[in-house]
Amino acid sequence: MDIAIIVLALTCVANVFLGLFVYLRNSSSAVSRSFFILSLLLSFWAVTNYLTDKANQLTLNILFNKLSFLFGFWALMAALAFSYFFTGRKFRHKTAVILGALVVSVLSITSLVSGTVEQRGDKLIFTSGPLIELWILAVVLGFSVIIYNFYKLAKTGDKTQKNQAKIIAISFGASITIGMLTNVIIPLFSDSFQTTKYGPPILSVCLLGGIGYAIVKHKLFDIRPIVARSFAYVLSLVFIGLIYVGVAFEINQYFFSGSSITATQEIFYLLLTLLTALMFPTIKTQFDRLTNSIFYRDAYDPQAFLDELNSVLVTTMDLKDLLQHSSRIINKYLKSEFSTFIIRSSTKNYVEVQGLHHLHFHSDEINTIREILHPSKTTVIQTITMDNSGQLYELSHKYAVAAIVGLVTKEEEVGYLLFGQKKSGNVYSGQDEKIMEIIGEELAIAAQNSLRFEEIKQFNVTLQDKINAATKELRHANTKLRGLDKSKDEFISMASHQLRTPLTVVKGYISMVLEGYGGKLSKDQMDMLQKAYEGADQMVFLVGDLLNVSRLQTGKFVIDNHATDLAKLIQTEVDQLQESAQNHHLELIYKKPENFPMLNLDETKIRQVVMNFIDNAIYYTPAGGKVEIALEATDQTVSCTVTDTGLGVPKAVQHHLFTRFYRADNARKMRPDGTGLGLYMAKKVITVQGGSIIFRSTEGKGSTFGFNFPRSAIEVKPQAEKALAK
Repeated sequence: MDIAIIVLALTCVANVFLGLFVYLRNSSSAVSRSFFILSLLLSFWAVTNYLTDKANQLTLNILFNKLSFLFGFWALMAALAFSYFFTGRKFRHKTAVILGALVVSVLSITSLVSGTVEQRGDKLIFTSGPLIELWILAVVLGFSVIIYNFYKLAKTGDKTQKNQAKIIAISFGASITIGMLTNVIIPLFSDSFQTTKYGPPILSVCLLGGIGYAIVKHKLFDIRPIVARSFAYVLSLVFIGLIYVGVAFEINQYFFSGSSITATQEIFYLLLTLLTALMFPTIKTQFDRLTNSIFYRDAYDPQAFLDELNSVLVTTMDLKDLLQHSSRIINKYLKSEFSTFIIRSSTKNYVEVQGLHHLHFHSDEINTIREILHPSKTTVIQTITMDNSGQLYELSHKYAVAAIVGLVTKEEEVGYLLFGQKKSGNVYSGQDEKIMEIIGEELAIAAQNSLRFEEIKQFNVTLQDKINAATKELRHANTKLRGLDKSKDEFISMASHQLRTPLTVVKGYISMVLEGYGGKLSKDQMDMLQKAYEGADQMVFLVGDLLNVSRLQTGKFVIDNHATDLAKLIQTEVDQLQESAQNHHLELIYKKPENFPMLNLDETKIRQVVMNFIDNAIYYTPAGGKVEIALEATDQTVSCTVTDTGLGVPKAVQHHLFTRFYRADNARKMRPDGTGLGLYMAKKVITVQGGSIIFRSTEGKGSTFGFNFPRSAIEVKPQAEKALAK
């Protein structure tokens, strides 16, 4: 038998089975589909290439020669698609490539590329077409793009992808070299086409052999499920077949004779067939278990694994117990020889925290692991994917570490989880890696929480002593502050009382002089005395505010409620401040309501509040602005508001506005002489009498200050008004 046909048959069977296994593993994946199509087209190319000079008719020789060029080019296009799908690179100029591929495909089945085939005696003479260089150029360009795609992945991918890409790129490079030598260069320069029948099988072996090596060594595709299932079916069928043949042979030997098959024999064979068919599911189940024990010795239930681990993570806070329990569960399910944790301590140095296996790393080795992996995420790194010359590989080999997972949360790097070899000797599967990533994330959070819990416990040990000492100091300081605060209040109260008398005298005599009791005054003298009077008046208000603050602090702030005509009170204040508003070039508007109820209020203090709101509105509103006073009574409430078009209060500081001595920055610039007590006192006066403050403000547009009271609580009924008058 021709050795070429043996090589061809073995190659095609290997191609089809490998492609079919990969396809059945994940038929929805574009990578799997393109690889399956590639394996089929390589087989078609190899068969048609072989039949080109083996067919018995010249017309068939010509046909297979054309198909050989076509399938060879299509196999290249399938390989190109596989390279884009596998590497995830974007397919640029897609339309141009498709059109070019169609043109080359059409030319491939014409004599312009495939040439002619002539019968000269017992030999076939192949002559290449005039456009063969174009076909070769398209093939070279296609292979160049394929190798470039895998080269880019080898530069930018992770460790596993880099190793896979390197092997596949080398496989494609070797394949194109062999294909060009056997099917292009040697035939063109030697006029012999004998090497063409060996080119496709050898090329397929190089290409799919390299990919097969990547499957076994670097888990390019996980085809164990297909292999295990196929073995189970084959073994089941062989076993059933042996049973059928054995039983039929024995029964035939002892009970039947003769060369012809009787009706009884036919019924027997039919019943035997039905019996073996009924036995098949049971036998198949037994062989499934057998193949699973061979191919899935490391199988486990992922959900049970995660449930058991989570139970430990949520119930254990002590770091040592947490890691030891976790290590036991990991070894139980993943069947690792060991699992060891390297956890960052509270001092940011990396220390080994042992699980159930003691790995005595040196500090420089731990730093090496950290420097190489940092800033690693919860990505699984297996030693089989490492560079054999790297430091990390040497350390892993020294300590028999098969895989490393970074324990990283969103906030920080917690440490690393190191896995030993599997007890079965197998590498960690794709499912194992996914589980490792999941438990890596969960363990990182749990370990981080345990570390913080330990830090808190250690902190609490020293914190209580510090708290006790600080509490003692605070009590002493608080006693001292209370004494100082009492002295301060007494001083303010005394100073306010002492200042009020001379100020009243100064203000009274200036008033008398202004009224002409000391003789006629010049205009300049009148102006100066008027300013002095206003200054003294402001001092009286300031002293009054300080005295009220002192009374609030000492509990001597007394509210004297009686029937008050709030509408008339506001009118009086507006009339007194009209001149000030005109001096500031403002419009002061107050629409006094015709009917307004009498209210049970402290008239003097409410007057101070109203005057403060209007006075502030005048001072903090630029010229040309407007101040409006509104007084309204509904069935439920009585409210008074003062609205201006002034500076407004910045939103960021509005919550400070009614505290003692506070003034916004823009207010200080416009009126440096303010005290920050007016609004504080206004809020106290209103709230003490059962009301609430109204405040709205927009910086640059103006403010609204006011107050409201529940009408039923402060309204004076006619009978009560007469009683109060008496």
